[in-house]
This record gives sequence, C-alpha cells and structure tokens, in this order.
Amino acid sequence: MKGRNKGGYLITKYEPKSFEHLLGTKDLYGEGRLYREGNRPISEGMKEGLMTETLEIREATEGDLPFLLALYEQLHLEKGLGLSLKEARRIFERIRRNPDYRIYIAAADGKIIGTFSLLIMENLAHRGAPMGFVENVVVDMDWRGKGVGRRLMEFGMDRSRGRGCYKVTLSSRLEREVAHRFYESLGFRKHGYSFWVEFAEKKRPKDKVEPLH
Repeated sequence: MKGRNKGGYLITKYEPKSFEHLLGTKDLYGEGRLYREGNRPISEGMKEGLMTETLEIREATEGDLPFLLALYEQLHLEKGLGLSLKEARRIFERIRRNPDYRIYIAAADGKIIGTFSLLIMENLAHRGAPMGFVENVVVDMDWRGKGVGRRLMEFGMDRSRGRGCYKVTLSSRLEREVAHRFYESLGFRKHGYSFWVEFAEKKRPKDKVEPLH
C-alpha cells in the first residue's frame, strides 16, 4: 500500500503565558506537583468534587508496563495491535534513556487509571525556547468524566512550563468533538491541521527492536 496524505487531525496548542492564570497552580517546591489553595497538592484530595480517592501522578516504571499496555488497548487505533510485554520492555528502556521523553501515569488506590506521554523538543527557532508534545492520552473507561484527564493535562502543562517551553501541542482526530471541548476548557485552542503519511504496515520481527540512529 502506498503512503498517502491525510488531514484528519486538528493541531491544538497551549501557550504558557497564561498557564497560572487559567490553572491557578504553581510548582512551589520544584517537585513537579501542582499546588492550589492552601498549598495543598492536587494529587491529594478532591478537585471540583469529581475525585474522592487520592490521585497520584508519577513517571511510569517498567513494572507499570502491563497496565499501560491494557490502557493503550482502549485507544481506538490500538485494538488488537498492542505490543508483547517483552517488546514493550525493550522499547521502554530506550525511552527511559531519553531525558526529554517521559511517560506519566495516574494511579488511584494503587490502580493505574490514566496515562500520557510528554516529549520536550529542543528548538533553534523561537529564540531557542523548547516546545512540548503530548501524546497517547488515555483514561480508563471506568474513570472517565471524573477529572483524571484534567489533572494529567494540568500536570503535563506544568512540567512543560517548568522546562521553559513556549507552547504545548497535541493532535486530536476531527470527529472527537468531546475531546476538543475538553482541551479547549484547559486553554488549548485550535491552531491548524496536522498532516501525516501512512506507510504500509511493516511487521516487526518478534521481540526485536531496531536500534536508534
């Protein structure tokens, strides 16, 4: 199958000049946690009455991989296409060695219920200010609508702001109008279209990962 151009995604971006205005949060102690009224971390307690359990947001570890793979299966495009655990471990080790690429998870009562990936890209334009890219945002189906996704995105935006990014960007399929409203409620704005070329699927040899170049 030949590659083809597609324009089925919207690019949205968030510019950090208004992070604190919209979020009302600060990373007061340089520990990657957002604080609100009374210096209470949002990872402890409720937000807008939606969360009653303690929510922890942290970097993913190798031990989290089985739960991450299960979450990725809930992505429409991942159905039946997931990695084996052995493949995931090899790839995760490569990700772990990249200081600018991190996978974060949200956990409540010890259960992993959400995740997103954040890539900080260095930049020679915009006076050298880096930019953040958010990908693979998933909240467990049983936990959607309870504020988990909002907290994950706030955390990611705060991390990007702390790294000096001039914007955070993500893409979302055109038909995902509910997701678009969610991102807009966080301060993201529609910015343009993303275009991609889909190559014929290439089967990776079992449990083999090609080296980075």
